[in-house]
Amino acid sequence: MEELLRQFDSYIDKELGKSPNTRISYVRDLRLMFSWLSKKGISSIEEIGLEELQAYIRHLGSQHRSNATISRCVASIRQFFAFALASKYVFNDPSVQLKAPKVIRKAPKIAEDSDIERLLKQPETTSLKGMRDRAMLEMMLSTGMRVSELIGLRTEDVDLKKRTVRVKGNGGRERTVTYRRDISGIIQDYYLITRPQLIVDKPDDGTFFVSCQGEKMTRQGFWKILKGYGKKAQLKEEITPYTLRHSYAVYALKNGEDIHKVQSALGHSAIYFTNEYTSLI
Repeated sequence: MEELLRQFDSYIDKELGKSPNTRISYVRDLRLMFSWLSKKGISSIEEIGLEELQAYIRHLGSQHRSNATISRCVASIRQFFAFALASKYVFNDPSVQLKAPKVIRKAPKIAEDSDIERLLKQPETTSLKGMRDRAMLEMMLSTGMRVSELIGLRTEDVDLKKRTVRVKGNGGRERTVTYRRDISGIIQDYYLITRPQLIVDKPDDGTFFVSCQGEKMTRQGFWKILKGYGKKAQLKEEITPYTLRHSYAVYALKNGEDIHKVQSALGHSAIYFTNEYTSLI
């Protein structure tokens, strides 16, 4: 099973272009299922039928897993068996009739304008760290990009004259997003003044937003920074990177931006996901 998982991981990476986070989730879901099936005496893929899959889904329900978690697991199973069928490891797909529970999507959580204003005032822009942090927050709020996309930005991806960023999204898909004119000075000062001082005596690997040690930032590092400023601002509600992304979308639509442009900026594959924000306007 482990060898099959390795091949499956390579397949969804190279053939389907799934993001690292999606790949990790799929493989984790499948490894847990195979472990459960092994305890039931099932050790090969040929022994797995619809009844076994349905029994596992019922097991997840008995463990009080959320519908969203179970639904994602069903998606992982379906993707795996599609791979197994195409690779001729099986000659029929037992997951075709496997049903996922309905998932009620919650309305995106956004921040109040006053909370955003207070948040942006927290970085001390007299320090290198504060100037970098302010630039990162403004970039996220002006483009709606994901954390992974923000920390993955390269210097060649940012055009200071045109005020555009080339964003590498899920599945390796690229999109170009324009950031607001009023933050262009903040982004330019970071790149021309702050960044060179942060990477002094360090090899420049081309990462746009770097840590205080002059190295590439991590997702956890950005979350920690954002959480710290939220606490410092004494906000009533916790602000997460997702909050910033959702807030960008609602703000853009409120100010008359075309919904298809917002869809493109966010990197949504379907307009359905972008339409969810219209209920918050």
